[in-house]
Amino acid sequence: MWINSADDFINPRNLTYPQAALARMGANARFRLVEETANTRGHGTHTWAVNWKQDLVELLARS
Repeated sequence: MWINSADDFINPRNLTYPQAALARMGANARFRLVEETANTRGHGTHTWAVNWKQDLVELLARS
């Protein structure tokens, strides 16, 4: 599981790495691109749980 924000300037949304990595990983691999909204903060979005809390809940349920 990994999550990136669409407005992340360090890991920009146009990187092809996530799709290439998913193709090599198992069926349980997940990538989500968080849409750019008023609640995102670029690379700092990872510190705002409101943007990825549900993803964590789902990961823990699968684990």
